[in-house]
Amino acid sequence: MLLDQEQVLADRVAITTTAIMPHVKDLGPFSGTPPNTFRDIGGGQWPPWLYILVTTAFAGGTSIVFEVLSDDNAALSTPTIHYSTAAIPLASLVKGYELKTALPPSQYQQYLGVRATVAGTMTGGAVIVAIVEDVDKIRQYRGNSPSSA
Repeated sequence: MLLDQEQVLADRVAITTTAIMPHVKDLGPFSGTPPNTFRDIGGGQWPPWLYILVTTAFAGGTSIVFEVLSDDNAALSTPTIHYSTAAIPLASLVKGYELKTALPPSQYQQYLGVRATVAGTMTGGAVIVAIVEDVDKIRQYRGNSPSSA
């Protein structure tokens, strides 16, 4: 499976503090009478999946929680939390660690993003975060993937 810019919310992004991943997706406005303010992020292909790959091992800190958010504004200032991982312990956050989880059907708003909440003080670590259609087809190939280097 190839990842494109429309799927990737973070591309080898370093996480040291709690933050929203840099690529917030605008799912586009809806029109109609009355206008529908919610989106089907799966495009009819349920379920969409949250895919996280650790590309650089984490150091410091104790754990990270990832949350899938949506909001009516790009800053995600008053987001709805659609999914939250359990706290992922530092010992698990090694290079090559993958998290693959189906997202629940929900009333997603126009802007979609992922927030990483860090426990403790992280001094290193980076991830790729994406919303994908099918995680079973994701393969990491030596020399061509972020997990090798």
